Amino acid sequence: MFHKVKNLLKRFYPLPARSSNNNFKILLSEIKTIKDNINANYIQHNMELYESRNEYKAELFDLSNQHKSELLKLTEYMEKCFIDNNAQIMQLKLEIDKINIHIIKEKTKVIKNDAEIKYWLNARKFQGGELKNEHYEYFYTDHFKLTKSFYNNKRILDIGCGPRGSLEWATNAKTRIDLDTIANLYRDLGIMNHNMTYVFSDAENMPFTDGYFDIITSFNSLDHVDNLAEAINQIKLKLKPGGLFLLLTDVNHNPTPAEPQVLKWDVVKMFEPEFDIIEEDHYEKSSGLYRSIQSDNKYDHNNPQKRYGILSAKFLKT
Repeated sequence: MFHKVKNLLKRFYPLPARSSNNNFKILLSEIKTIKDNINANYIQHNMELYESRNEYKAELFDLSNQHKSELLKLTEYMEKCFIDNNAQIMQLKLEIDKINIHIIKEKTKVIKNDAEIKYWLNARKFQGGELKNEHYEYFYTDHFKLTKSFYNNKRILDIGCGPRGSLEWATNAKTRIDLDTIANLYRDLGIMNHNMTYVFSDAENMPFTDGYFDIITSFNSLDHVDNLAEAINQIKLKLKPGGLFLLLTDVNHNPTPAEPQVLKWDVVKMFEPEFDIIEEDHYEKSSGLYRSIQSDNKYDHNNPQKRYGILSAKFLKT
């Protein structure tokens, strides 16, 4: 643009003497035209630059939004991975806790079973090498004001029987079953010589149909179960309507590996409303459970001294 102006000056003013007013006007006109062209080019250039800048800003905005979207997706994916990972960790922890609980239960069961077996081995040794069972008939009959004929053609289940053969006396019964968690360990204690059936199972999972038994008994065993509420529920289910449940158990004793349940006198309420209590007696415990009952020393509830007792109860399933 500068060269154009310079050429114009040379054209119209080659010599100062030849300058004229007309030539000067022409020069001014052409200079103005050049100036206008410069301004027009400047404005056009600015407009193009402005448009380019807006397009660039729009591209940057689109790119930014795209990156934001991708970043959001990445963040969501990472959060999901984090949540899934935490969920897997929590699930793994739960499984480990279950395994640990199972191990503890199994260890407890081993200790409990070992204590039970030791008790029966010592009892057999004390009784001269043979476990006696003659005393059971009295507790199944006279003690609960029943006769032997009452058991005619009846299905009887004794829970936590031990290896003595608690139902051998009931020769007139239709079915005689003794259920015990370690019945499989009693073979060396003489159970194969008993005229009855031993079932290896716990009281919380009895393998019988509901309402199968006419009479269910728990003599000196309810405090041996692992889950008292579930054991009682199973007794309710397996006894037929109109059937009897006979209970003899220690109360107020300290827990032991073989007897983990600490029962109170009000344990009878756990059998309601399905069962009605038709007989209930409380005894002082002076020696073993059976001998203490036969001594007929009734429990003195006016005596505040903390001590063992024996609960005897007969229930009717309504």
